[in-house]
Amino acid sequence: MLRFFRSKKQALRKRYFKKTFAGTFSALTLAVCLCAILTLALTVNLMVMIFRPAPKKDTTSSFPETSCAADPTAFEQADLLEAFFDEYGCAADQPITPEEAAASLNALREVFPEGAYWNHIGVEEWDEFTVTDIPCMHDIYGYLRCNTYSGSLQEFFPQFDPLKQCLGFASLLSDLVFGEDAPVKILQDATDLRPGDHIRLELTEHSMIVLTVEEEGITVVECNSDYEHCRISWDRFLDWEELSAYSYEMECITRYETS
Repeated sequence: MLRFFRSKKQALRKRYFKKTFAGTFSALTLAVCLCAILTLALTVNLMVMIFRPAPKKDTTSSFPETSCAADPTAFEQADLLEAFFDEYGCAADQPITPEEAAASLNALREVFPEGAYWNHIGVEEWDEFTVTDIPCMHDIYGYLRCNTYSGSLQEFFPQFDPLKQCLGFASLLSDLVFGEDAPVKILQDATDLRPGDHIRLELTEHSMIVLTVEEEGITVVECNSDYEHCRISWDRFLDWEELSAYSYEMECITRYETS
């Protein structure tokens, strides 16, 4: 009788361990399958992101007769661009004055609004006049969504081809104000700056366009001042002392006929 109970106990124990092992094996198999499916899904998603075609840039003309905005919903700037070109044109027939340069720049405030972003996020066909309300976030997405521009200053910056971010934006404004055929000269003294002049910081790699020149300093318009979002900003003030602190790396580019 005792032998019978012992054999029964051993049989139950074997059955228990067999069921436990089978259950554990099934759970492990299910977990491995789920991990494989998740890995496959992530791999497919990554491949789609890598090989997705880049948005197309409209390269038919640098300065069109009418609107260059590929997406009129981006701040609905089509009419603003047409009005600017009608009023100021893209290439001056004669040398312009600092007052005229300042007027041209101020007319571009609505084309490139304060707080807008000089990029083409969410825009299928874009050009250098496209702006959005979505920041670039370079540390996450890189520079593929930044706008680019290759104008009259491209040959002076062959290491940046095409021009983008602050340098591309400043070069675009310079060509819009003075025309692509305007001369390019280097100022030897920052106190000679005038509206429309291009300030380039070589080491810290930042560009600004002068808006006004005052007794205490200057105001500028710029893009991507934080090196991260391609945000457009107007009227930042820099006093002469602050400017002099950049003298070791500052290059002042003018498009005026006379220095």
